[in-house]
Amino acid sequence: MFLGEYYISMPAVLSPGRTVLRVKNEGFEEHDLQFTRADADSVTWRIEKRLSPGEVRTVTLDLDAGAYAAICDFAGHLGRGMFVDVIVESDSGGRPGKALGGPKMR
Repeated sequence: MFLGEYYISMPAVLSPGRTVLRVKNEGFEEHDLQFTRADADSVTWRIEKRLSPGEVRTVTLDLDAGAYAAICDFAGHLGRGMFVDVIVESDSGGRPGKALGGPKMR
């Protein structure tokens, strides 16, 4: 998973339960990461502290099935398009996500 100015690149579909992600900040600004449930508009998971430029961190999520948004809400980044929709369902297959707000996909 990659964060940069102003995009999030990650799989569009994840499996429910425990998921380990390697998160890299490819940008020159700090970024944070949170997952928000689409049906409740509430934060389900948030990274402990912002990622510095170039920082790589391994994080563990434990998400129930449903629709989410992965968001960076640091310093107005969400308003610049730094979010991506994510579906959590069985048999995910790890399909790539659409990186909104930025030019890169990994």
